[in-house]
Amino acid sequence: MGGGIILKMEHINPDLLQENLYEKKEFYKERLKTYFRKYPVFDARMSTAFRMYRYISLFLTSVLFLIGPFQAAPLFKVGVIGMLSALTILVLHGYKHYHKNVTFVSMLILLETLCIVMLLAITGGFESAFIWYALNPLIAAFAYLPVFFTWLFLGLFFLWSIAGEILLHESVTTVSQVIRGRSDIMLIMILLTLVIQTFSRLYFILKEQSQKLQLQQRQAEKTLEHISSLYEVVETITSRDDPREIIDLFAAYAKALTGCEKVIFWMENLRCKKTGEEHNFIYTVRGDRSFFPDDLWQANLLQAWSEIKEYRRVVIGDIKDYSRGVNGQLICVPVKSRSCCFGMLAALQSQKLPNLDEIMPTLSFLADLCAISIERNMSEQFTDKLIVIEEQNRIANEIHDSISQNLFSMVYGLDVIVRKVDYLAVEHREILTTIRDAASQTAKELRLLVHGLSPRHRGDDTFVQEVRTYLDGLASLNNVSIDFQITGKEEFLNPAMRRAFYRIIKEATGNAVRHGKCSEIKLDLEMSPFGSNLKIADNGKGFDVSLFKEIDENSKLGLVNMRELTFSLQGVFTIDSKIGEGTVITCSVPVSTGPQSCGSENMIRQEALR
Repeated sequence: MGGGIILKMEHINPDLLQENLYEKKEFYKERLKTYFRKYPVFDARMSTAFRMYRYISLFLTSVLFLIGPFQAAPLFKVGVIGMLSALTILVLHGYKHYHKNVTFVSMLILLETLCIVMLLAITGGFESAFIWYALNPLIAAFAYLPVFFTWLFLGLFFLWSIAGEILLHESVTTVSQVIRGRSDIMLIMILLTLVIQTFSRLYFILKEQSQKLQLQQRQAEKTLEHISSLYEVVETITSRDDPREIIDLFAAYAKALTGCEKVIFWMENLRCKKTGEEHNFIYTVRGDRSFFPDDLWQANLLQAWSEIKEYRRVVIGDIKDYSRGVNGQLICVPVKSRSCCFGMLAALQSQKLPNLDEIMPTLSFLADLCAISIERNMSEQFTDKLIVIEEQNRIANEIHDSISQNLFSMVYGLDVIVRKVDYLAVEHREILTTIRDAASQTAKELRLLVHGLSPRHRGDDTFVQEVRTYLDGLASLNNVSIDFQITGKEEFLNPAMRRAFYRIIKEATGNAVRHGKCSEIKLDLEMSPFGSNLKIADNGKGFDVSLFKEIDENSKLGLVNMRELTFSLQGVFTIDSKIGEGTVITCSVPVSTGPQSCGSENMIRQEALR
């Protein structure tokens, strides 16, 4: 068999080929633009220097032409200077009023270059005193036109000047003769052009850096103003308990700090600390109601909220007002903590925001700050609930130990009197019996009241339920498996222990998710009348425990807070961790002996008697 060539044909996607051709076209277009780029160096100061150089060069070259060796009638010399002065005035007027018209400026520089070549031809060529005035069109070309045109006009100037030398001087017959004879002047003009371009380019770089510094200074001043405003936000929200007031404040501050035309704050499933009222959702709007009315953006907002609840990320979408022909952009930032997504902060603008990079950090910071405020508000609600529960337990215990016992004694005494005192009249016995029955009924109702008043008697586990709710939110939000095991009864924890354990659980689990990057957390809470133990273990990346022994008040504040909370209860706080093997935190707290735990002491004695 003879040899041959085998061609392997592959299918080429025409869309992909067209896309590659388009990318190459754009690449070469950008490369070509670099050769025709105009550096914006011409400002008021450069314009003044440009005019000054024109007038000074005109004056000096005119003086040299008048007193120079060029043989001509004085009237001729004065006429040449007059025409050149008129040309200078007309050219400067054209540059001043039409410098943004590239075509007009190009034609004006070309005409001026041709006039100067003609002027040089009748006043001595390259030996003319006006040779240095010829730099003015080159400076104008660099000031008003792309860099490429400067060298184009310089080449045209050399070409026309050489042609003039050959036509007007019989001794010069070739181009090489002109170049050899005038090489020094031509080289000087080329070097001067390079110097002018280098100086202008350096001026442009310095000016650009100066503008950047000024912009950074303005941004720094604006940032300081924002920080000051945010400090006012923090100071203001500390005194607000109603979540609606909190989101109203943040919406107002967000509109002021971002400059957007409308800001919407959407929150879900909140409880008012002051009134106890629950809200399925609440939202507030700051901005002109006529700008993008509610019916135009509500559907987009709900769609963004569904995405934020699922993915916990920023959502940016477009909104159109067909009645007005206006396009808008909706930016939605989640308001979330480590365990819960509360809502979102949205900014609405009539066009795509040119300063989106500046607005996004401000919105994100405000959203995080609002999440912290809401979480603090919820923690205060939980603390208030624990205080109310403890007070209810105290009142119930006092009623049970004093009033209820006194009523029992009254009922018992009346019953003895009715049964054993025979000399009382029948009517008196009936009165005593009625009093006894009324007292007995009152004692029964009082016991029911004590049972209804005290969560301990009702069997409510408020603390455990709150911890479970937090852990469920943390697990759902961060895709983490959390196993929460409980031993004992919640009634063995006084309010101080409940608050401390709640804060330690939040801090430890938050660190495990945020810093440890764990996927599993196990919590064991043992509650007994003789002491309570809390153990939190995770399978995260762990850390060097020796660093924890060297912590102070200025570093690792989360670990310091957990340790100090445990110490405040006269407990023992330990950390066992190895890099790559997870972390185990243990808090062992003895039974409370404080004045606020009298009820707990009674429970301890009852438990011991059992």
